[in-house]
Amino acid sequence: MKKLVMNSKMIINIFFLLSIFSCENKNSNAFEQLIEEFGKEYPLIKKNQWKLNDSFGYIFEDDALVKVSRNANDTITTLELMKVVIGKGRKAKTSLEILKYYNAFNVEGWIHSLHFNKNEDTLYYFRMPKDDFSEVDFFFGEYEFHYEQGDLNGLQKKYFLAHRDSLRKVKGSNLPPIPEIDN
Repeated sequence: MKKLVMNSKMIINIFFLLSIFSCENKNSNAFEQLIEEFGKEYPLIKKNQWKLNDSFGYIFEDDALVKVSRNANDTITTLELMKVVIGKGRKAKTSLEILKYYNAFNVEGWIHSLHFNKNEDTLYYFRMPKDDFSEVDFFFGEYEFHYEQGDLNGLQKKYFLAHRDSLRKVKGSNLPPIPEIDN
């Protein structure tokens, strides 16, 4: 099946607007069906291994935006999944995407968090003390993290997007602020 290519942020915004005007529907039957659909396209997603994160996303009619997690040994794996159905009846096209996934694991009192995009490229990797989430120590990807979290102003975002490939490779923590460009 040919995958639909859409702007993920636009789709997420549409989902959230829909959720404001509709009731939340997270029944376990709809969740089981969603996991089954994703399992057909992505073999790593198997039934009975994933739990729905109730604090994120929703399932509404045919569309869904959810975060699911599973525990394996000392690692918690989390996936952000999106399903969009465009059209109705036989002409309907379905897009199933893993937007992002990440692993969290404990090493000697530190929680390590490794984040990937849907192409399995590492976005950022950091650690924080198990008992103090305010102290974050980046191994790499601090700029990508701040971009994703919306911490950059408009001119910094412009600079980041123009130099993203090289900025993603910068290692270390407490890096200088990203410069601003206005042309």
